[in-house]
Amino acid sequence: MAKAIDQMVAKWGTGEFVRRAAAVGSVSWVEYIPQLDRITTSRLEIDDGYAVPPSQPGLGIEWDWGAIQSMQLCELVVN
Repeated sequence: MAKAIDQMVAKWGTGEFVRRAAAVGSVSWVEYIPQLDRITTSRLEIDDGYAVPPSQPGLGIEWDWGAIQSMQLCELVVN
């Protein structure tokens, strides 16, 4: 849609968004979110200033469930 009206768009930096950005010609930049580093095991790969789409299938983000659990403040139980 953006390309049809000659507009640039931006995506935030998980592997899935980098993969989409590579497939579309109207993405001008990808935002890196360093806060995700604490709770993920996957990282956004940068090569010569460019974000590299992940080669494996999936969303391109791997959650570190142990890190997430260690930050958990309470447990929600739904009956």
